[in-house]
Amino acid sequence: MSQIPLGLSRKVSYSEQGFFVHRGVSQLIEAVLKTALNRDFASYYIYGERRSGKTHLSVKLLSLFADYNYRTHLITEENISNSIQELSAQSLSENDVVIIDSAGAYFSSIESGNSGEFVNFYQNLSSNGATLIMLSSKLIEQFSCDEHVTSRLLSSMMEKIDSPDASELSSLIELIAVQRGLKLTERQIDYLVVRLGHSIPQIEEYIERLIYLSDNLGTKVNQSLIAQAL
Repeated sequence: MSQIPLGLSRKVSYSEQGFFVHRGVSQLIEAVLKTALNRDFASYYIYGERRSGKTHLSVKLLSLFADYNYRTHLITEENISNSIQELSAQSLSENDVVIIDSAGAYFSSIESGNSGEFVNFYQNLSSNGATLIMLSSKLIEQFSCDEHVTSRLLSSMMEKIDSPDASELSSLIELIAVQRGLKLTERQIDYLVVRLGHSIPQIEEYIERLIYLSDNLGTKVNQSLIAQAL
């Protein structure tokens, strides 16, 4: 079945409670915390495909670092450049962690020769022992920015958001549905576990397609509609 029309998917509230720490991210989180808690400069570049849970992960990391008494800064796609300029003017320390969500959008916008803003920001973090975490749906080699930027990105520790384990699919399907206001029965979830893949984007797109059909057909979510949405 084709994708639902753009703009009709339900908005999801991003929160720590709304993030399921599956095996595809648990080792990533452990690795980031292990090195970052040394209170020395560290830079991470976390790649995840579209809709793999990067924003939820950034909120989860924010909470984890706050638990360790870090001063946390979350930079979102809407204000990356302004936030970078503001933080560059601040006296950061080893107690600061900066998380850039949707970092790929920012690096895609930097043309060759316009690297000064990011380089100054990066040097400020490095000199003061702060921690930088960048999450992106693009690989570094996809950017056209110059070597002053790419060399710093490539020196970061690379991590990747992987797919969940098969044993975690039931919990993940249930959570993704609840996030969008849909409560599936255990029987319905079991039916989907053996028919949907392990990809989070695929599961999200299916749930949103199911809700779209229910809304537009004026039909409750039942077994027939669940099968039709596949």
